[in-house]
Amino acid sequence: MVDVNAMSDKEIDRIDVKVDQDRNRDKDRNTLKVIESVFDFQTSMLIVKLMNKGIIKDIGFCISTGKEANVYHGVGYKGEELAIKIYRTTTAEFKKNWMYVEGDPRFKGYKKGTYAFIYVWARKEYKNLKRMNSAKIRAPVPIIVEKNVLVMEFIGKKEKAAPLIKDVNLKTMQQLLISYLDSMRMPPWYMQI
Repeated sequence: MVDVNAMSDKEIDRIDVKVDQDRNRDKDRNTLKVIESVFDFQTSMLIVKLMNKGIIKDIGFCISTGKEANVYHGVGYKGEELAIKIYRTTTAEFKKNWMYVEGDPRFKGYKKGTYAFIYVWARKEYKNLKRMNSAKIRAPVPIIVEKNVLVMEFIGKKEKAAPLIKDVNLKTMQQLLISYLDSMRMPPWYMQI
């Protein structure tokens, strides 16, 4: 046991500084922790911001994971089911994604591997979903994008996501394909531009 009364003021100050440094190091380490590859401190604060804006009431289980993002089931303030896509900011595999955006003016001036690139990538997906919906192509309706968080309509019912096309066993696959391709066909006026 240390006799504090026998210690000089200088020794006590030195111990106080050491304790403060250790406390700050633990605080920084906790701030930098990433849960499920997507929930870092900044992303957690974005979710809180979206809750305060009245967009997300609750965030639940993970629907799917990919190399760039995780998608979570959520509930909005009107009781609607949401899909919340959170792009990874720490372990993202965005190096190969540059080939998908080369020549796209929305990505001009962004360096590979930066947060800014991830945020633009999320905005690009948001805009693409809006374009698909306006063209009457069935896709999730985007609600909002904030940095690396994209909130959109949940496709499914009662917390059960609709199956992926690759997992569906349809007797009329050819008819579905024709219908889908028809929905993607450009209107005649589009070709004249």
